[in-house]
Amino acid sequence: LPICSHIGEKLAVSKIEDQGILDAAMIVVKNIYLQIQALFIHGDPGFRGMLPTRPHIDEVTAFFLLAGLIFALYKIKSATFKKPLLYFVIPFFLVQLPAALDINNPLSAPSFGRTLGMYPYICVAAAYGLHTSLEYIKKNLHLHDLVIKTALIMVFCIIGTLNLYRYWFLHPTFLPNHNVPFAEIIAQKAATISPSIPTFTYNCCWGQWGQPDRKSTRLNSSHTVIS
Repeated sequence: LPICSHIGEKLAVSKIEDQGILDAAMIVVKNIYLQIQALFIHGDPGFRGMLPTRPHIDEVTAFFLLAGLIFALYKIKSATFKKPLLYFVIPFFLVQLPAALDINNPLSAPSFGRTLGMYPYICVAAAYGLHTSLEYIKKNLHLHDLVIKTALIMVFCIIGTLNLYRYWFLHPTFLPNHNVPFAEIIAQKAATISPSIPTFTYNCCWGQWGQPDRKSTRLNSSHTVIS
């Protein structure tokens, strides 16, 4: 019921009537395209949880994701492969409905938060692509198991390094004022002053995203934020 309510809110029959069914359908198609594009080319412009405008997955994972999809399409004729593929494909598209069907906010796509549900499937597809690639190389080049295992470890290390760099080194540079904790700095400074002495912060909300707010800088009854 909550899912149906959410989808109904995004579709809004009155909005469809105002825009026309064809225009609404075009928005849905565009949303789907933007969500898929976000994985490889241009991602969510927001900085919360993701590098703004950067692809949602790293280059190596993206490569093996594409490889996994290609191998899956190649094997789709196999009877033993159809059932697992069915369980994979249908949920993969269903979890994208909240983002794809939002015709009331055409600028909301791509959205990282609304498509979190598809990332387990992305990991499975990428893992399948990696596994199948290594099996193919092992079979055709007759490599020893140790070489394959070493290659697997190297791939994991590269993926881990890329993501550590993205989120611990690159991501902070996109945060407001490089994530400088203004409120914490003010609080630490004011904490060194006796509570009996009135302290003042000149104005608030002067950061790039309106930080720090008044509540975060109001430390005690003697502390005042001057507008």
